[in-house]
Amino acid sequence: MLAQCIPTLYWYGAQQAELEQVYLAHQQALEAAGFHLQVLADHKALFQAVAATKGQNGAQLSPAVFLLSAHLKGVLSLVACLRAQDPYVPLVIVQSVWDESALLPFLYGGVDAYCIGTDSSELWVAKLSSLLRRIRLSLPTPSAVIDSSFKSSPQPDPMWALANEGWQLFSPDGRSITLTSTERFLLLELCRQPDKRASHQQLLRALNGGKEDTSDPVIAHNRLGVIISRLKRKGSLEGVAIPIRSVHKWGYMFSAPVRIE
Repeated sequence: MLAQCIPTLYWYGAQQAELEQVYLAHQQALEAAGFHLQVLADHKALFQAVAATKGQNGAQLSPAVFLLSAHLKGVLSLVACLRAQDPYVPLVIVQSVWDESALLPFLYGGVDAYCIGTDSSELWVAKLSSLLRRIRLSLPTPSAVIDSSFKSSPQPDPMWALANEGWQLFSPDGRSITLTSTERFLLLELCRQPDKRASHQQLLRALNGGKEDTSDPVIAHNRLGVIISRLKRKGSLEGVAIPIRSVHKWGYMFSAPVRIE
């Protein structure tokens, strides 16, 4: 196997003394499953590692996931900074014990998944393997580059598509946008509606695991706006305009033909 194909787990905060015993078994299991684990000591090393996984065109050179320990001071702001640097960087928040109220801000803030210290090592391996599979879908392959000049240009698909269980959004001209878990829930809820429209309450309920959102309506609606703005920005980086429109004082709509594959 080529070195660049070995999945790397960059772990920021894993060296904290109070967490060593909790995570030791998980580290061993992940390495036994074939993952290369690298502990990052500070912010500088973290941002350097994120930059090192990207090529000049922004494509990911090798599969990598970044684990962030939830107990660290300022980690939520760190998530926002990482998302600003790279909308596609795969982020996983790590909690020592389950705490839903502390976890929700990270999911709304842009992390892709979470791992709990008290979960089994098998669950850790399964979650991270699933995330890495999504990453590999967007990795460039040498054969794709070599063969592209010999293939005739495909006819554009007239529809948008949510594919790979909703983890990727394809534009009509074939451009792909990899979604975070929050973006996936929002788009699936929106695109499953017969008229591709959903109210603020419907979307918030989808983001809240089917439960009613009890937070302040203004804050909740602003949160939706932030998620959609970030998603549209990801589309702009790929050269496409994602056709999500606001329905005044009611909700949002996907204003173009779309199918769920």
